[in-house]
Amino acid sequence: MKAKITKELVESLSSDKITKKEYDRIVALITDKANEIWRFICEAAGIELDWWAFRNDMSYGHGNGSSGGEFDPETDKEFIEITGDRSYVDDCPFNEGFPTEYLWMENYRDVVVEEIEKAEKKAKEAKAKKKLTKAESAAKRKEIQDQIRTKLSKEELKHIQFKK
Repeated sequence: MKAKITKELVESLSSDKITKKEYDRIVALITDKANEIWRFICEAAGIELDWWAFRNDMSYGHGNGSSGGEFDPETDKEFIEITGDRSYVDDCPFNEGFPTEYLWMENYRDVVVEEIEKAEKKAKEAKAKKKLTKAESAAKRKEIQDQIRTKLSKEELKHIQFKK
């Protein structure tokens, strides 16, 4: 059975007393968990994933792949940034990665789904508001044009044209 990842376990990577062997073991656990979480996020958000890596990934060049990077307790303390070959989904809160705390959260799946649903709802509301604003703007424009028409003579109206 895999060891459970806790906040304390992740924070232990920054300890001066940790051995190289223990550090590598914890980083391997984190990598497995990050893979599980990232693949779930991609599936839930509709992100098409070819491959992923941590932000410190190093290319070997000439088509020889890359290192894949590894969890860094300093740069990944709050947020695990993901690189790689994948699609991006408009308004998805996880296009760049995920909060580090998901590593030790029991219910990260529920949180991911909830965050995606919130983002989708917010995007729909913004789109509806923009549509309403356009309609309001068109109505205001027509109202102003009508006011102008009442103030001009028929001869003057022949020489002007309103934008649609």
